[in-house]
Amino acid sequence: MSLPAEPTFSFARWTRYLAVLGVILAFSLVWIVPGTTYDFVYDWLSARAFIDGLNPHQTLDALTDVYGLTNELQYIHPRIPGALVILAPIGVVPFSMEYVVGRLLTVGSAFGLALIFARLANIRATIVVALVPITLLIPPFSMVLRVSQTDFLIAALIGATLLLVNKGDRALAGIPLGIAVTLKLWAWPLCFALILGRRWRAGVGAMVTFTVLNMVGLAFPHVSVAGTSDALSSVWSLHQSRTGSLTAILGVSPLLLPILLVMLMAAWALSKREPKWDLLFVFAIPVALMVAPIVWITYTVSFLIPIAWLLSRRSDHRSPSIRRSEPSLG
Repeated sequence: MSLPAEPTFSFARWTRYLAVLGVILAFSLVWIVPGTTYDFVYDWLSARAFIDGLNPHQTLDALTDVYGLTNELQYIHPRIPGALVILAPIGVVPFSMEYVVGRLLTVGSAFGLALIFARLANIRATIVVALVPITLLIPPFSMVLRVSQTDFLIAALIGATLLLVNKGDRALAGIPLGIAVTLKLWAWPLCFALILGRRWRAGVGAMVTFTVLNMVGLAFPHVSVAGTSDALSSVWSLHQSRTGSLTAILGVSPLLLPILLVMLMAAWALSKREPKWDLLFVFAIPVALMVAPIVWITYTVSFLIPIAWLLSRRSDHRSPSIRRSEPSLG
């Protein structure tokens, strides 16, 4: 009679257990780690005014007065019409629940980004998911959680377009990027990178998504191009002395550096017979942040996408040598 086999260690099984523990711990941080959710409140105010048919381009102190709240910030929240459409669902959340809802959405988007990162980097997803609660305690990721920003979502959407375009140049692949640009304008050079990289359908898909969302937003009462322009000008005037953007440091027009970026990207693409679209796309991320008129430290979580892409390139370069070292079966 044979003896029963001794249980063997299963790495995959233990990483699944750790991933489940990571999910529990990460969502526990919503209540354990204190925060402010200022950014989520500002999005809530704009979204609530939008769905109530009020002017969302009012200053934040005026909007808080409308809803019986208190705030002294005399600038307009910089959300373009398309962003108001995307954010509209959070406007139905009661104000008493905005803190918890904002942080739950932030943690949920962090897991979305973790899955995108794992897929891009060719790393076991359960390992990356298990590390999320630790990551959320480290700047700049902890800052995103503290103020309930959308930066995890922006990075995940950018990574989603990279994944989808890798599978084929389709208009649908550009939709996540179009949503990301609508929420945070700094990501617009990535649309240009797709076009220069001859991923025409994805690039057009991103631009059409951006255009349609904004046209829908402009169809609502009190939403206007003039109000949007006032909002963007207001936030630039207020924050140019407090942001770490290259535009503010150099004291130049917020249009100058983006124009120079377009010229440099076009020159690079034209100099290449077959421009590597993915290289242009991922390195457009740090360059886009460099030329953005306003940059906060939380935006840098999007650097995870180039890092994941570089990790995948390393594994691709190592695989041939691994295959050569394997013994022949013949």
